[in-house]
Amino acid sequence: MTRWLSLFLLGLALLTGGVPSETRAQSSEQRTSPLSVEQIETLYFDWNPKGRFESDSLYRVPAGGGEPQKVPPEERRDGIAFFDGWHHGEHVYGPRQRRKVYADEGDLYLFDRRPPEGAPEKQRLTDTRADEQGPRFSLGGEAVIYRAGDDLFQKHLDTGATRQLTDLRAKPKKSGGTESEDGYVDEQQEALFKTLREEQNEEEKREAARERDRAAQDPPPTFRYGRGRVEQLQLRPGGRFVTFTVEQPPEDAKSTTVLDYVTESGYTRTETARPKVGAPGGSSTLYVQDLKRDTTFEVDLAQLPGAYDVPEFKKDDLRPDSLAKADSAKRKRDLYAFGPYWNAEGTAAVLDVRARDNKDRWLARLDPATGQLTTLDRQHDDAWIAGPGISWWGGGGTVGWMPGGPDGSPRF
Repeated sequence: MTRWLSLFLLGLALLTGGVPSETRAQSSEQRTSPLSVEQIETLYFDWNPKGRFESDSLYRVPAGGGEPQKVPPEERRDGIAFFDGWHHGEHVYGPRQRRKVYADEGDLYLFDRRPPEGAPEKQRLTDTRADEQGPRFSLGGEAVIYRAGDDLFQKHLDTGATRQLTDLRAKPKKSGGTESEDGYVDEQQEALFKTLREEQNEEEKREAARERDRAAQDPPPTFRYGRGRVEQLQLRPGGRFVTFTVEQPPEDAKSTTVLDYVTESGYTRTETARPKVGAPGGSSTLYVQDLKRDTTFEVDLAQLPGAYDVPEFKKDDLRPDSLAKADSAKRKRDLYAFGPYWNAEGTAAVLDVRARDNKDRWLARLDPATGQLTTLDRQHDDAWIAGPGISWWGGGGTVGWMPGGPDGSPRF
């Protein structure tokens, strides 16, 4: 058991190492040095020894070895500053790796490895019912950018002031009958009732006045993205450009059902399961929002070379006449963008674009001002790109930026 635990911790060391409170005992020279693996003193991991408890609990063990100890509930609830590794361009750590910002149980925390005299090592930045996630330092380290709901916010560390950076909204669904029926009734009411027209005109004037007042206060631009969910929401290091994807479920998606025979009521219950293999999938759209120009536009992934190519496995099912039509019809395939991945300075962004059929993958540089893509690399495999393509299981590989090369330019 001890050998298994040692191997387990060894594999976990670079993934879930922690920056412990014992850092306070380090010498002044160590405290002012850049963050390094050697300074990690404690490893944290979830464990249920011999299955004695109902679920796993958080344990810790010294990096140099020793007996695992269960973390007290009060320490666990206080938020532990885990070491995240160095992700160039993600700004989890501030300049010189002195401070780290992180989220725990929906709230934000600031960890300072060498705080000013009399200041706490760990500071709680938010204590709300909102789910605040994905905190990052601004380019200069003076503010924290984070996501709450479908929007980005900026919290200034010196003043404590919080500013909303985006205003992304779903389009409300119409209630009642069909769109044509609702529109017809509205038109008839406006035509027949003078009072309704007058009230509508007054409301439009009031709304225009409110809009002028909001514009004078420099609010974030409002963008209605329709239905779906917002993913990969991020601000470019240095500001101005916001990028996000809208993931939309397939139209009229039909799921399979399974029967659950073991229920509290004693009656069989039907549960919804995954759609059948080959069922239509959802779509993903990448957007760039230019906060300076107050505009939002879609990035056309189909500009990549090969976006309209007919996969070999489909050509086998097409007649010669229909194959020529398929090649000339410019019917693009479903493409999905991951990222963009910004360098630390915010001067370059790279997208990882994949085809739904897993036959092609592109690495492309994104110009956020125009939405133009420059292909850096294209991978094609008539069988499958890089195995099963289970991206949520880590099968997509690791992408990111390295420090500058001999000419000073960043390397992806």
